[in-house]
Amino acid sequence: MTQKHELLAWYSDALEGDRIVREQSDGQLGDERYVFASAMNGTKWMLQLVMRDQLNDLPEKAKVLFSTHAYNLLWSAWDSTLCARYDVAMHTLRTVDECLDFIRALATEPNLATPLAKGKLDVNAARETIKNELERLKPGAGTDWGKASKGRWMQHKFAHATLRILGAIIPVTAEGAAIVVPGGGVIDQRRLRSVATALAESALDLVKVAGFGFKEEQEILDWWMNTGRQYDDEARDRLKSIAEEFGFAENPLETLPPEGTE
Repeated sequence: MTQKHELLAWYSDALEGDRIVREQSDGQLGDERYVFASAMNGTKWMLQLVMRDQLNDLPEKAKVLFSTHAYNLLWSAWDSTLCARYDVAMHTLRTVDECLDFIRALATEPNLATPLAKGKLDVNAARETIKNELERLKPGAGTDWGKASKGRWMQHKFAHATLRILGAIIPVTAEGAAIVVPGGGVIDQRRLRSVATALAESALDLVKVAGFGFKEEQEILDWWMNTGRQYDDEARDRLKSIAEEFGFAENPLETLPPEGTE
């Protein structure tokens, strides 16, 4: 067999391996799959609605770009989860959160689109804009949002390569036997359900933030007021039940063992 044939054989085997594991993983998921699918479908509907006409407004373009990037990242992360590449899936969530905060900031202060386009505004400045606006609307609200966000940013540790994090998220051994497989392929149900739940939660955040970002569209505003708010509450309750069942209710992303137990 020539080298080219060997490479093509590896490529075909990798694709087929992904297909098999993807189907097996999908069959082990619960309500988190429905929540993720419905939230992603909602975001796609909003973006299609906003883009039905040509976008000439820079803030609108920026919100569309950040929403689309977050959507693409989440869909790729979901596929990585199904293929048992849990480390890759978790790596994306820091950037997703940054996209959401840029959308929030642009919805609060559209003029930020200009410094953003020039590369003169970072995510910390965007978050400060959100915090200040919340504080203006209600004293203490900005501080509360900042504290809540810091708790959520625990997930960002998965965007960094450390031995503790990789050891927690990549299945390495089972009953004393080495099972780590480059490219994924080893399904771990707790990791699968935990990561899928985290992605479903982020998908809910995206559709909610997109709804806020594009609230000038009457159809989107009407959906949120009439249906979206209740849908969001019910979907998060579903995810909370899954988290409680699998023991990661405090933080669906916290799959690390306690300190000192490695």
